[in-house]
This record gives sequence, C-alpha cells and structure tokens, in this order.
Amino acid sequence: MSDSNYSRCSRCGARAQYRAYLESGIPTPEEEYLCKQCLETVAVPRNTPILSAYLASVASIPVNLLFSWQIAVTAAILVHERNHPALAVLTLAPVTRVLFSLISTLHPLASLRPLSSEEVHNWTELHGLAPVRPFSTPWFARALLIVTYCGIATIGLIFWYGSYDLLLADFKNATQSLAWWVVFGALTLVTFFLYSPLWLSFKRFARASGLTDSRPWRALATGLGVWLWFDAMFAAIHQQLSLQCHSPTPLSCGGSVAYTETLTSFLQAFYFSTMTLATVGYGDIAPVAGRARALVTLEVIVGIGLLGFILGRVAGFASKGKQD
Repeated sequence: MSDSNYSRCSRCGARAQYRAYLESGIPTPEEEYLCKQCLETVAVPRNTPILSAYLASVASIPVNLLFSWQIAVTAAILVHERNHPALAVLTLAPVTRVLFSLISTLHPLASLRPLSSEEVHNWTELHGLAPVRPFSTPWFARALLIVTYCGIATIGLIFWYGSYDLLLADFKNATQSLAWWVVFGALTLVTFFLYSPLWLSFKRFARASGLTDSRPWRALATGLGVWLWFDAMFAAIHQQLSLQCHSPTPLSCGGSVAYTETLTSFLQAFYFSTMTLATVGYGDIAPVAGRARALVTLEVIVGIGLLGFILGRVAGFASKGKQD
C-alpha cells in the first residue's frame, strides 16, 4: 500500500488501521473494510495542481448550470401557482432543499481535497450526503437525478401552458410584480431558515427516540396492511348489501334501502368503510336497514381492536429495541 494512500486515509481518521496494514502487511477484515471505505468516500486521485485546477473549472460549469436550472424551474412553478402560493411554497421548500444539498455535493470546491472525518460528518449532518469526486460514478448518478427532476418539471410546465412562448411571456409578466418577489422571498426563508433547522432537529430527535430502528416501522407496515385488508373486505360487503337492497327485488332488507346513499362503486364503499373503521363518521352516508346497522356496529368494534393491535405492536417493538 503506497504512502500517498496512507497520508490520504489518515486525514479521515483511519491512521491506526493503515499503520497496522503497513507494518503487518496482513490486515484484519475490519481494518481492510475501514481503509477501503475511507478511500472510496473521501480520497481523490493524485493530480498535479494544474490538472486539479482544470478539473475544477470543467466540473464547475455543469454544476453552475444545474443551480441555474433548478432556480429557473422553481421560479416558473411559483409563477404558475401564484394564485394559491401557500401550497406551492410548502411543497417546494423540501424539494428545493434536497436539490440544493445534492448540487452542493457535486461542486468541485467541496471535494478536490480529502476531507477529515469531522468534515464528512458535518456534510452528512447538514446535507445528508458527503461530497463526491467530480466525474465519478456517484457524481454522475446524483447529477442524473437532478437533471431528471428538472427535466420532468420543465416538460410539465410547458405542457400546462401549451407552449414555451406562453410560459416565457407569463414568467416575464409575473416577475414584474412585487407580490411574486414576496412569494419567492418567502420560499427562500421557509427553505433555508425554517425547513432546514426543523429537519436537523427531527433527525436528532429520530436518533434519540429510536425512530431510525426499522423494527417499529415494519410492525407499523404490518398493522396498516391488516387494516387495509379489513377495510377493503368491509367495503366490498357494504357495496354488495347496498346493491342488493336497491335492486328491484330487495333481499332481506325489510323493504327499505340499506344506506342513505347507494354505494354503486367500490370507491364510494371504500370511503364509507374507511370512515366507519376509523370511527370518524362524517354523516354524509348513514346505515338505514337493520343489516347495514349491524354490519357497521361490527366494523366499529373491529376498528377499535385493530387500532389497539397496531399501537401495541409498534410500542412493543420500540421497547424491545431499546432493551437490545
């Protein structure tokens, strides 16, 4: 193993592992894994200063173009949704923050020199990812993800407006008003001064409370799957009973309709079943026939039991994870 590899890896806190590697020549599997992980994460090829400067200048061009494209797409979406900007701002804030973090990790100034373990930790804590070497495989993968989002958003905007000329004309008209700039400023404030600190606080809370453990989430997914199965089953029964009681020859409905509204489609029945199973009941659809009321009563009892089952499973896995 070369001395240059040793010096680069020592910067990210793996000096002891590489010292053992160099002295013994036969590293343990743990030492070899840490050294390889270090080099794959933060090491860069050994280039001359002129070559490094050239790579930085070349790599900065597509990164700056991606920044500009993202800002243009975000501004165009705000123009299109300026009549109801609250939803646009709240939706675009997390998307803009994620794209900004991805593009930041692509910038050559962030990855031309090897980063220390503390710097890698800070990048991961703030952006979720560490910088990658320009024109490497992870670099192209992240760039492709950004291009895909911006491309889909651009095509969608042109489709909504009908043509690129109409989009450009509306953009010029909207950006001349003070109200649009207020909305754009609000998006910037929400993205970087509200959403970012809130996300960092949530990450710390998730680690401290055990939310990063996958076992409670698997238990929750299992419980939701059982819930949806019972919900769909009761919906099918509600629809069948409604159609039978509204048919020319009602079957055991006492001459009355089953519900105040005929559940002709499964979507209607699923909506009613969900409101019943969750014990919400908006009152827009109500049972009338005796069989329908009995079925609703049974579904409410099952819904309460399922809720207790799901909460118990999640709590049980969470407490088990803390004990482990």
